[in-house]
Amino acid sequence: MNRDTTIERVTLLAGEVSEQGGDLALALAEQGSHIAMIYFNEAHETVEKIRQEVEALGYDCLAIPLPQPNRQRARWAVQTVVETFGRLDSFITFPLISRPARVSPGSLNGQSRKFVRELFFPGYHVMVAALQVITLGQPL
Repeated sequence: MNRDTTIERVTLLAGEVSEQGGDLALALAEQGSHIAMIYFNEAHETVEKIRQEVEALGYDCLAIPLPQPNRQRARWAVQTVVETFGRLDSFITFPLISRPARVSPGSLNGQSRKFVRELFFPGYHVMVAALQVITLGQPL
């Protein structure tokens, strides 16, 4: 790939690291994107393999483990991406259930939507922080 004619972008991938996520990271790098990964599971070896493959294509790859995302940690992680690359152009998340859960409609007994949102979508806070940077250009 000739990097002189490629518009380089910075893409943030957030979620559970998997083979599909690795394939996506490589496809994005092949199209001219530096990659930042914020991951919620214990897939350090897989993340390291993806990082090496992206860097072999000539693009930078930042990996940030975030096993228990909350608003403060998510904002810190996204800010780290912005400080490292100077910007953030796009965001892709994998909204997967990352914790074993058996929730039936009647089992919440008045639990809030916030509880359900954080149980089923641990990347929620990362998404909010990333979208603030991308769409509003707001510093965190």
